[in-house]
Amino acid sequence: MKINYTEPSGDGSGDALTIILDPGAAYDESEEIAKGVHAHYDYDGNVIAIELYEDASKKVDLSRLDIAGLNLSAREAHFA
Repeated sequence: MKINYTEPSGDGSGDALTIILDPGAAYDESEEIAKGVHAHYDYDGNVIAIELYEDASKKVDLSRLDIAGLNLSAREAHFA
């Protein structure tokens, strides 16, 4: 799993947050499942990513990230 955050660009578009559930999957299609929220699917219809776009920081609190249930220390976490 990977989480990407894109800051607002100079063209007036807002920030975006993408949660990639399967980074190696081949993208097929997307659908808007709520206002400003897209689900991305692979060719088998599996959800491979969820994207909050158009001012993601107004939809969720991006100032903190809690990861529950995983035993990761700062030394074990790898950020690209």
